[in-house]
Amino acid sequence: MGNVNAVLKLKDQVFGAGIPKICVPVTEPDAAGIVRELKRCAALPCSVVEWRADRFAEFRDARRTGQILMKAAAVFEDIAPEKLLLFTVRTASDGGEKVDRDLYFELCTAALGAADLVDVEFNAGADRVACFVREAKPSGTKVIVSYHDFEKTPSEEELIERMRAMQDTGADLVKVAVMPRTSEEVEVLMNATRTMRCRYAEVPLVTMSMGELGRKSRIRGEEFGSAMTFASAGTASAPGQIALEELIREMEAFHERSRS
Repeated sequence: MGNVNAVLKLKDQVFGAGIPKICVPVTEPDAAGIVRELKRCAALPCSVVEWRADRFAEFRDARRTGQILMKAAAVFEDIAPEKLLLFTVRTASDGGEKVDRDLYFELCTAALGAADLVDVEFNAGADRVACFVREAKPSGTKVIVSYHDFEKTPSEEELIERMRAMQDTGADLVKVAVMPRTSEEVEVLMNATRTMRCRYAEVPLVTMSMGELGRKSRIRGEEFGSAMTFASAGTASAPGQIALEELIREMEAFHERSRS
């Protein structure tokens, strides 16, 4: 049986209750740009800042990537201790770069103890993801297990089955992003999330439909059960991301309408 009150508390942030948390990505290709953008985004009205490390030109150098991670952690500790740092390496199957599986997990492991959250792709293999989640527990870094489909929206039944399998890895949060071809497919994603949350969820869910068609799924997560949404504070990291200021306005307006 799911728990509609399933929440994750991390620092001062609570995922799974109230208005969804907002995450903004940093996608600069060089070290100086990454640190500059992390500092800028840490001062923005968001709860989470994601470093998309696969956009870093040298990301395959695990040592170099680890060094920047430590700098990023220091930035947040110094100027925005209440905000969360999310580390993500997106591979080719999920809309990122081609990267060897062993190196992928080496990079994700570098985030443990440095980032507050690390995104691990379910496509990397359920057993290996589950092993990584177990290894992450002592570090205090929470694991988002994610799945992306840039071509289509699976059926509601498929989405629920996949989210349950992702949850079974021990994930701290489950994230699904899919591409709709019709407005009805946006409803499929939202309904699947609602059903998952009510019947099966033990952890917060983060779901969205990408592209312009999926816009409302980025705004109305409070209604159907998505705990976080992504906004652009410069360069978007996925199709359909809304500018941060605009997203805040629309989410607050939806929240007020829902209460009236």
